[in-house]
Amino acid sequence: MNLSVPYSWLKEYVRLSVSAKEVARRMSLAGCTIDRIRVHEGETIFDVEITTNRPDAYALMGFAREVAAVFKKPFRELLSDKEVIKAYAALSKEARLNQKKDKRTPYSLSIAIRNSSFCRRYCGMILDHIKIAPSPLWMQKRLTLAGMRPINNVVDITNYVMLQIGQPMHAFDADRLAGAEKKIIVRTAKSGEVCKTLDGEEKKLSSSMLVIADVKGPLAIAGIKGGNRAGIHAGTHTIVLESANFEPVSIRTTSRTLDLRTDSSARYEKGLSPEYSSRALLYAIELLQQYAHAHIASAVIDVYPKKEKKTSILFDVNEITRITGISIPRATVTRILVSLGFRVSAKGTHLVVEPPFWRRADCTHTHDLVEEIARIYGYTNVSPRFLGGEIPPLEHNPLLRWEQKTKEVLRNRGWVEVMNYSCVGTQLLEKTGTRAEDAVKLHNPLSNEFAYLRKNLLGGLLETISSNEQRAAQLRVFELSKVYVASSPRNLPSESRRLAGAFMSRGQDTDLFRAIKGSVEVLCREWFGARAKEITFRLLENSDSFWGKGNAAILSFRRREIGVCGFPLRAVTDAFGIKTPVVCFDLAFEDIYPFFDDTPVFTPLPKYPSVVRDISFVVSAAVSYQDIEGSIRQQDPLIGKVELFDVFEGARIGAGKRSVALHITYVSSERTLHAEEVDETHARVVAHLEKTYHASIR
Repeated sequence: MNLSVPYSWLKEYVRLSVSAKEVARRMSLAGCTIDRIRVHEGETIFDVEITTNRPDAYALMGFAREVAAVFKKPFRELLSDKEVIKAYAALSKEARLNQKKDKRTPYSLSIAIRNSSFCRRYCGMILDHIKIAPSPLWMQKRLTLAGMRPINNVVDITNYVMLQIGQPMHAFDADRLAGAEKKIIVRTAKSGEVCKTLDGEEKKLSSSMLVIADVKGPLAIAGIKGGNRAGIHAGTHTIVLESANFEPVSIRTTSRTLDLRTDSSARYEKGLSPEYSSRALLYAIELLQQYAHAHIASAVIDVYPKKEKKTSILFDVNEITRITGISIPRATVTRILVSLGFRVSAKGTHLVVEPPFWRRADCTHTHDLVEEIARIYGYTNVSPRFLGGEIPPLEHNPLLRWEQKTKEVLRNRGWVEVMNYSCVGTQLLEKTGTRAEDAVKLHNPLSNEFAYLRKNLLGGLLETISSNEQRAAQLRVFELSKVYVASSPRNLPSESRRLAGAFMSRGQDTDLFRAIKGSVEVLCREWFGARAKEITFRLLENSDSFWGKGNAAILSFRRREIGVCGFPLRAVTDAFGIKTPVVCFDLAFEDIYPFFDDTPVFTPLPKYPSVVRDISFVVSAAVSYQDIEGSIRQQDPLIGKVELFDVFEGARIGAGKRSVALHITYVSSERTLHAEEVDETHARVVAHLEKTYHASIR
């Protein structure tokens, strides 16, 4: 939030003799950062950045209070509760006198708040004898410098009060309110109800939106924009002046839904104190009497269903030194807090600090007071010291180390890491076969394209392939990140890290499945070390919403499924517009992380020479290599290694057939093998293949 503050206007509240640059320097160090100083029509203007937790400073008086505290200058605060009550009584008396003087029937104004959770306070009153005219030139100039367009004296005064105090206000033409009794109703809109705003735009409302209405219908969208029906115009003589407080989340939600952001909504949605309403109303009345010839026509109607409670903090001054390392005298601490509007009293060795109404929301604990004191005292007053003591040892995160190692392994094999959005839309969910109702929906998405949390990483990877398909003949992309699965409605979704990859290649000689299976096997060897032999691949027998039947393999470790690799359904790749063959893998990284072990295992070199025999045979293409290798190893303890070095399929072999060639290593840890016993063992292997798999030896 940025606030434009003319230096001349600021000086009306704080008597300063320093340069504008010095004000900017000191205030930027104290928390209200001044982005720049600009000059417009001879006027020096500060562009002040106000943090969202300080709606009180989003007004001239709020910023001036900060300046007064930093420069140790006096500052006149807003009216106290007693002064407000006294002013209310005086206005009621003036209204009765004006009624007698004008010899007219008293105006009747009533205010009904039907949703006190959305409207926390509503102050209103009637003023008559209004003369609509241009506001004074000095007021028009200040509004212009603040970025507002002057309209007329009544509207300009409500905007001026908002800029000065921070409380948005609105004025209705009382003669345009329906009924003899002027009744203001604060309620939620009826579903489908329409409000025509001051600029002539019709807004369709929902039942969750708050409106200001009369018996006929909406007069304004509460806290955001006034309606056209009771707007101020050249013929207005009597007004209902409003100063209210609305619940911030309600205002923000309505503003975003209607795509209607105003200076008023920008202030309400940050959370203003209801105590501003009465003070702003009294100040606006004073200006309307002076510059619009207004007469008091009714008492102030102040509906305040649940008053804010005063709070206090028992403050130990020693906490300042403990938290910041600064030793500040108790008298200085008291002076700083009082200058910011806090009430301070002593209680033994502690202070009892009562935050002012405009700071009750963000000053609730001791550390909040320490921050206020330190920033006004000045961080530049802190003497620099070198760190003392021992540097704590670095704590290693094993999971993070494994993440980095996994990424390094894949990058070394030509894979490119990508980072896609965790939030997705219904279109991306549908493309991967996921129903929207099965995904976690956000309550406040940035847009419909980011309304859900992803359930898998494959959708984002296929989008990446689709976007880059025409730019590369071959592309390997992977992502190691979190996915989100809905749990019970009262709990947050479960989060777990998964590792997924997608491999695209236009090369006709590239066996995509074997290539991606090879990458997965390399990962498994890095993850599980010697136990990588326990990884098994099993053909996916049933098709699901993403993987095709017979075109993917399920990975298991110790009979626990850890992922899938293979070809997506053609319907999935078509949905992404991908024409090139693509193969993917998806692994439950976090679920199998507890089994990772890279402890090196020493295997001594064989003392005795080994014997290698080659074998080539033709089997059915339906037989998996994993079954062949496992069954060969079981034939004899002398079989040390089985290596696949050639696979061939074609017309010469026959349909549904496959030629497989292996190196089989025979070795003993106890003696040198004789040719005869190797021949005998090798013959048993051949016989086993012929009998079990109906292999034809070549």
